[in-house]
Amino acid sequence: MFLPFQQMRAAALFVGSAILASGAFAQGLQPPADQGASARREIRYEKDDSIFPNPERGFFYAINPPGADDYSKGRLLSPHGPLKVADLKALRKLPEGITLVRDVIRLGDFWNSDISATRLAAIQADWDAVREAGLKVIPRFVYQWGMDNGDPEEAVVLRHIEQLRPLLERNVDIIASVQAGFLGGCGEGNASEHYVRDEWDNGSRKWQKLDPAGVRVYKALMAALPPDRFVTVRYPRYKWDMMGWSLSEAHPLTAAEAFDGSLQSRLGYYDDGFMGDNKHYAMFQMRGESEFADADSAFSVFEGEISDDTSYKLQPGQVVKDMERYHQNSLNWDGDGWDRVSAVWKQNGDYDVINRRMGYLLRLVKTEIATEAAPGGLLALQVEMTNDGFGRVYNPRVVEVVLRNHDTGALYNFEANHEKGNRLWLPGPGESKTLDFSTTLPESMPAGNYEVLLNLPDPAPRLRNRSEYSIRLANQKVWEDSTGFNRLLTDVRVVAGKGMSVVAGDKANTTQK
Repeated sequence: MFLPFQQMRAAALFVGSAILASGAFAQGLQPPADQGASARREIRYEKDDSIFPNPERGFFYAINPPGADDYSKGRLLSPHGPLKVADLKALRKLPEGITLVRDVIRLGDFWNSDISATRLAAIQADWDAVREAGLKVIPRFVYQWGMDNGDPEEAVVLRHIEQLRPLLERNVDIIASVQAGFLGGCGEGNASEHYVRDEWDNGSRKWQKLDPAGVRVYKALMAALPPDRFVTVRYPRYKWDMMGWSLSEAHPLTAAEAFDGSLQSRLGYYDDGFMGDNKHYAMFQMRGESEFADADSAFSVFEGEISDDTSYKLQPGQVVKDMERYHQNSLNWDGDGWDRVSAVWKQNGDYDVINRRMGYLLRLVKTEIATEAAPGGLLALQVEMTNDGFGRVYNPRVVEVVLRNHDTGALYNFEANHEKGNRLWLPGPGESKTLDFSTTLPESMPAGNYEVLLNLPDPAPRLRNRSEYSIRLANQKVWEDSTGFNRLLTDVRVVAGKGMSVVAGDKANTTQK
């Protein structure tokens, strides 16, 4: 499927780096009197309201152990069976276009021992299948799949995390995020024998709080995971515990703090009581907790899981409001209460809305580009893009303009290298931005007509040339499935042998050969 794309890349004569038009373009230079400015073309795009797969967003398929552990009867259920590539590929073909799986990895057989090499190999084999199928995984490591809330001693858990470190590092390319797991029943962290304690108010249970041992376990997991990936925790107050904040000290992420690799910037949320009521059951218990999550999730990950069919989540339009408020990136598909909930959401007209809008939903508005450019000259290109999704791109992402020669198929790639993996450069939820690319064409670039494309691939070497891992823009007639390119529906003519001023928008710069 990808061989033609790889062959075209092999034929490329140059790979450049694009920069924002903040240098020569910002100077507003004008062409000499004897050289006319190149004509400018504006292209506007039609919106595509269809539902299609995109990486690291949307419904996730939960792969769970085959039942609940019952320790009172001495029964320890085995992990789920080996994942099959064909079954995983079928998820992408569902009407929901599922690209995420939540993999519950049961470690209950190793309560007092190291994880066996056989078990580690089985996990690797499952994740190899995920990669081959073109999906990503959200792992959750658990010791039991039930709600007895027992868990091993801290030394055992920390040893297991160190054993898992190479696995996490080796497979970070297909890890979307990691649910904190490990603690208590189902790894949820709602209660735990060793790591979570209850706070009480006038004899009533008020909220859960991470014990210092729980903080140490979660910090060890974050240290084992490469620093550009999120760990999601059960409650916003657990993030406060991790940060050592009191209620008055807690503050949500700002754009300046986001995606900087710090502890605060890498903690997101999994809401296992999604819309159980207006507090999402135990999710938002403390004063200011929902407001904190509202603001903090604009720069982090917010995952969810429904567990019943309560009336709050069935109100028309309510799921859209809650997902929009908490910048929802993903939600479980199937599970307890799913049949009725999904049926009502479809009846209300909410199902397709959330299916389209979970996570990012990037859309082209218009492009402005010069019709001609010269080898060795400056080419400017402005792309206006909006994000109609609830969330944002939360893992690093390559953004590049590609010029493809109509006659030879040779590719010239101009990559935008912005800090924090382009995650703040691309528009966030509800934002529209003009992305300015400015780059000097190689002097050896042959004259000819070039199609202009936009590519947003995964930066991981194993995934970069695979279209399943590239972002598809929500516009008609732009997506190229074989390459993962988005066509900008325009060409640029490269003309050799003369000076040329290349214009985009109201900014210009002069180049001479």
